[in-house]
Amino acid sequence: MLFRSEDVARLAKARDLARPGGLGDLNAAIAQASQIPAGNPRYQEAQGEIRDWNRQIQTIEDQPYLDRAQAMARGGTIPELQAAIAQASNITADRALYRQAQQQVSNWRYQIQLQEDQPYLDRAIAFGNAKDYGAAIDAASQIRRGRALYPEARSQMKRWRREVEAKRNLEQAYLVAQANTPEALVSAISILRNIPASTEVKEQSDMALNRWSYQLLSLANGQANNAAFAEAIKLAKMVPRNSAAYDSAQSQIATWQNSLQPAAPPEPSPVQ
Repeated sequence: MLFRSEDVARLAKARDLARPGGLGDLNAAIAQASQIPAGNPRYQEAQGEIRDWNRQIQTIEDQPYLDRAQAMARGGTIPELQAAIAQASNITADRALYRQAQQQVSNWRYQIQLQEDQPYLDRAIAFGNAKDYGAAIDAASQIRRGRALYPEARSQMKRWRREVEAKRNLEQAYLVAQANTPEALVSAISILRNIPASTEVKEQSDMALNRWSYQLLSLANGQANNAAFAEAIKLAKMVPRNSAAYDSAQSQIATWQNSLQPAAPPEPSPVQ
């Protein structure tokens, strides 16, 4: 029982020594509490206090590094931010302020990357606004994966690549449609379906769709004029639903289908 009382007194003295909070005070408290041996009823409690005092010591020792780093970073220039990072990096992973220091370092690195990469993105956006999408993509590609502006650059590149692909599809569709055969027109219209509604060439795509749909209907009318109603119906059915010619095509199909119906036999003459 005496042994336990001495440990209580020793731990109480250590706490008294630590109370002022100076480095010397905390070190003296740790020295006092460290006298409680392992296996003693107060040992775990003493070790918990020692850990807390060590963290306080580390904070006192390392706070000047963090304060100096924050002061260095205040100007916000790249050299100042780099100096701040170097200063904060003196706080190692086993120290109490490490997490706080790393949060600051991460923020400063982010600011550096913004300053370094913003000119690339600004130049890319300028090219994109001028519809020079190839140059825009090349400029934005200078921003590497993992950098602060990479997600924005990637989003812009995705949009520009969609414009490039849409324009390529429209040009291909025009090329295919030049043959002016039913197969060519249907194929050209099919290519237009790959052009997203959000792209700049969508209006041109819709105009081409309507023009080629009316061309299909014209070819169908040509077959009907030659009494080839089955072929006319086949062609008219190729006119897409989302085209301006669709309703006319459906009306013509109904007319031509009636023309294919066999004529009703004449009624017999009444017997005289």
